[in-house]
Amino acid sequence: MSSKLFLYAIIFFLLIFSSCNVISAQDIIHKKDEKIIAAKVILIDSVNIFYKEITNLSGPSVQIAKSEVSHIRFDYSNSTKNNYTNKKANYIRAKNAVSFGLGGTGGILSINYDRVVFDSPSFFISAKGGLGSWLSQTNFNVHVTGNHNFGGTNHYLEFGLGAALGFGQFDNYYRYYASIPIIGYRYQPKSEGLFFRSYACGYVMIQDINGGTLVLPMIAIDLGFTF
Repeated sequence: MSSKLFLYAIIFFLLIFSSCNVISAQDIIHKKDEKIIAAKVILIDSVNIFYKEITNLSGPSVQIAKSEVSHIRFDYSNSTKNNYTNKKANYIRAKNAVSFGLGGTGGILSINYDRVVFDSPSFFISAKGGLGSWLSQTNFNVHVTGNHNFGGTNHYLEFGLGAALGFGQFDNYYRYYASIPIIGYRYQPKSEGLFFRSYACGYVMIQDINGGTLVLPMIAIDLGFTF
């Protein structure tokens, strides 16, 4: 009887060990609706994520839209899995942001829309458009910035340039504005959430009524949310 119990114990521990290996050697897909999928990611293209369910690795692959996923936690315990596909897949970032701005090319106040136009794991390029106000003058402003990841997945060093075109009469009637260069900090989560950026720039006010130009430093803050 004792030998049978010993054999059953060995079988039991082998099953536990094998199940632990399966659990540890899996990718975890976190959806935006807070559902979690245990899977083996096969491929990620520009639109979809293809994976196999961890409970049916011999079965067909399943696909899910990247827009439904907040992020993926990959298992890299198997070095052969650390290939281009998985490196490429190790980020899914919120692409859009809307914000209210204070200072910067937008003027005293602005409303802005920001869109990621190029994306990689540690760097992305974004383009921003907005409507700003300098007291009685309104302007349409644009930014193009590069954003390099540092200090964690949601924190970025931002650098780039901006410009604006003013409409309406202002005291000195500056018509064009340039923010050169822009350098600052951006907080942009991978999923929906708080968006924050603060930057400094050399603010160039071009073409007043006498054709003059004014250059001054400017500090700006944008606060909003990503989606």
